[in-house]
Amino acid sequence: METDNIIRKESSSDSGQMTFDQLDFATFCIGCVSEALHWDQRDVYVLLDESGILEDYIVKAYSYLHTLSSENITQELIDCMKFKGVLK
Repeated sequence: METDNIIRKESSSDSGQMTFDQLDFATFCIGCVSEALHWDQRDVYVLLDESGILEDYIVKAYSYLHTLSSENITQELIDCMKFKGVLK
């Protein structure tokens, strides 16, 4: 596995690189949304990535989002997808 763009530490990276914890959390979020919508995880990933939600919200708001329950994270992301026009 290539890890050039992943830093293994718990705190956010100021270098613009995603930490291992952020990557792990993003994967968890994709799985939660996928399960709630009954969609393939790859399709959810593409929508979150192309809409900017993945990088601009899930990764950047990691310190806030990871404190929520999985149900609240899922609802927060679905609401964000609706707001961005990704979901109707």
